[in-house]
Amino acid sequence: RLEHKPSRRFLDLWFEGFARERRRFNSQSLANTLWALASLNTTNEMQILDTFLEQWYTQFHAQSSSFSFQALANVMWAFAKLGLPPRDSFYEAWYATAQRKIRHALPQELSNVVWAFGKLEVKPREQFLKMWFDSSEKCMQRMNQQHLANMISAFTRLSLRPRESFIAQWSSQFQRQRAAMSSEARSICTREFRKLESLKGCNANGSGNSGQQEMVRMREREELRSRLEKLSEEIRPGAVERLAGLTPLEAWRSRWSCALLDIVAADTCDEFCAARALRMVALISQQSPDSCLMTTRFLTDSEFVLRIERICERHLSRATHITLTSFFHSFGALGYVPSKRFFELWFYRAQNVTFDALGLSTVLWALAKLQARPPDTFLSHWYRAFSEQHLAMNGQGTSNVIWALATLNIVPHPEFLRLWNGCFTREADQFVPQHLSHSLWALAQLNINADKRLPGFMVAWHSSFERTHTSFSSQALASVLLSFARLEIEPSQQFQDMWFDGFRRERRDFRAQELAHCLWALAALHLHIPDAFLQQWYQQFNAEAQRFSKQALTNVIWAFATLGLTPRGSFLEKWYAVAERSMCRASPQQLA
Repeated sequence: RLEHKPSRRFLDLWFEGFARERRRFNSQSLANTLWALASLNTTNEMQILDTFLEQWYTQFHAQSSSFSFQALANVMWAFAKLGLPPRDSFYEAWYATAQRKIRHALPQELSNVVWAFGKLEVKPREQFLKMWFDSSEKCMQRMNQQHLANMISAFTRLSLRPRESFIAQWSSQFQRQRAAMSSEARSICTREFRKLESLKGCNANGSGNSGQQEMVRMREREELRSRLEKLSEEIRPGAVERLAGLTPLEAWRSRWSCALLDIVAADTCDEFCAARALRMVALISQQSPDSCLMTTRFLTDSEFVLRIERICERHLSRATHITLTSFFHSFGALGYVPSKRFFELWFYRAQNVTFDALGLSTVLWALAKLQARPPDTFLSHWYRAFSEQHLAMNGQGTSNVIWALATLNIVPHPEFLRLWNGCFTREADQFVPQHLSHSLWALAQLNINADKRLPGFMVAWHSSFERTHTSFSSQALASVLLSFARLEIEPSQQFQDMWFDGFRRERRDFRAQELAHCLWALAALHLHIPDAFLQQWYQQFNAEAQRFSKQALTNVIWAFATLGLTPRGSFLEKWYAVAERSMCRASPQQLA
């Protein structure tokens, strides 16, 4: 309620506390907890959030009958805000309690519930929807402009026309509220109401042949979603026991791949189901190196991606920003580049939807992973959306967007840099080492002088580094020192002390390229090298010498010369042995 983002350390401790005390949480506490996590936009903590939700669901089922309708509305709102469709078993318990208590619902609760169904792209069950209409019509005169806009937007997103008595009452309340409405709310209500007119004959009660056909197709789509939910539950923690000893990879070989192919081959499979199926493949690929190879072969040899692209031909024009984000995130995680036609369809739709902060960062991250530079028209749309959403950017999103722009070699606009710098300085205490190293690497890659163009950036960066330096990996340590050298930023003595301490701690994990980078950077910055560091560096060089490229060999011998240090004889022997095999293919610059 204070809108204050807690630190990662606090969240880790809090989740530990929930795991310990979860059986004492009553219905109100469970609802408040999920509502708060959604309000704080904790989607960047997905790994630990999955574990929390396993425990939360267990306690929800134990307490579901005691939930008030307000608590039920809050948890549905939270799932929608997080962009996480609830499980089928959750819906069963939720509907059972909601249908008993909806008669006491308030306007805010009724509005939040239907907004959540719309955001999740899940059509409410017919019996619940009838009861929802009854309750909404009774308290329509107490609905404010936000309630009216939320309700009408939800029905158009679901392609579902409300019953006529509801439309009549909604219209009357809209006319009463119109004069006091903000221009934005009035515009939303007017625009969405016009869309409902195109849904005549396909109403929420299923009247008319087209309505009946739509209800049949809706039930078939719900069955597909139910199958996807059951499959996805099998790859969650603890699933091995439920699979009678099968590993996720064995289950994939035996039936998951066939099940997913059947789902995307179904006539009623829409863009939401297709995105969910692709997400499952991405999750399986992350289980192990073997599963990564297996899913790569599956994507290459089967018709899975082809069927997804055919579904997108038919349905992507109506996809929401959540579904669009899911497609790109999965392709990016899989490292699988879709067809040119898919990109065309995706970009066309993307320019007609509004992405939230998570979507903006995820989409750009995925494009960078796929090495797919977006068209200028999309970039213009993206920059406009970022200017509207930048205050909601978290630490991971802030790091991802600048990393992606640098990876794609896109020089950002000055206005973007100003807003991005504000995000960085605001979220600096939330950053983990990877975010810090990626952000600095990106500025070096784009040749952006942080001292001149980003006021306060280096102060915030150093403060965050001081807080997290003991968690830096060898790769991150090498990257930040290289970035300092490329940006020609002279590090403070405090930074140097912490960096050398990090090298001592992580030295056995430094690979050949990282060893070359850090020695080159120290020479480029003309820093004093402690004897202890040099001793440790020589030891790791001996272990990695055979993996040095000709560029790395060139860099280290250049660094010794620049530092005025005579290398050890044992180092030169290994250096010559590797160089004699590779220098015949060296470039003129390397030879010089």
